[in-house]
Amino acid sequence: MTIKDIRPADEVPKLEKRLRKRTTGTGMDHRGIFWHKKKNGEIIQADIQSTDILYKGQKAKVILANDITERLNYIKAIEEQNEKLKEISRLQSHVIRAPLAKITGLIPLINDVKENMVEREKNCLFLSANELDQVIGIITDKTNIVEINRP
Repeated sequence: MTIKDIRPADEVPKLEKRLRKRTTGTGMDHRGIFWHKKKNGEIIQADIQSTDILYKGQKAKVILANDITERLNYIKAIEEQNEKLKEISRLQSHVIRAPLAKITGLIPLINDVKENMVEREKNCLFLSANELDQVIGIITDKTNIVEINRP
């Protein structure tokens, strides 16, 4: 197999472009992250590094390919979880405070209002409590852990 055979077809132009770039000539040269096709046909992401060596008097290259697919999946899952946590924070600081402020404001009114006003205020209190309950449900749903896709 050639170097092009272990790449998905749409990755070959990226490979050719990278191969045209000159290496540093000293130590390991980081080539980049590429999609690779394993012997079993599975597609993975590999971090490629290379170095020039002399082997039996001839110039040669040693190529190191590390499968980083799982690491990248973990990073993606963490980033998704962070986005959920930011949304939870926003909900708590803005959305939950609104019905709570309504409820808190209604309590003194209920204590001081005439009998015919009490029913209206109780209805508003009931609606605010239901709104708060719905928001708490949304927050609970958003705290579910992101699943990591494994091959």
